[in-house]
Amino acid sequence: MGLIVLCLSILLSGGSATDLKVTVKESTGDVYVAVYDSEEAFMNKTYKSYKATVENGSVMLSLDLEPGTYAISVFQDLNGNQELDTNMVGIPKEPYGFSNNAMGMFGPPSFEDSKFEIPSEGYLQIDLR
Repeated sequence: MGLIVLCLSILLSGGSATDLKVTVKESTGDVYVAVYDSEEAFMNKTYKSYKATVENGSVMLSLDLEPGTYAISVFQDLNGNQELDTNMVGIPKEPYGFSNNAMGMFGPPSFEDSKFEIPSEGYLQIDLR
């Protein structure tokens, strides 16, 4: 499994919504992105979700988000079954990651560790593991 980098470029537009550009490099298959808008919803209720098929080694998605606090989870679907495959004890068998490259000890990271603000400058990078 090679290094897969998901870059999130935050571009401020003239309107109230922010265009968050997602680029996945060095990859194949489908990539699923879930956006969460609160600690209560994190890993339970998706605020927005996106899917893209990687072509020629990369993909770019455009996420239209209002100003606020969000966290993102992403995974690469290597076998096309539209879900993150795990082993018998729940450890992912496909590449996955979270905003801020947050990691949990025994499961997903916390919303606090994964959250980011929009509007913001620059970009976020998520390394899929």
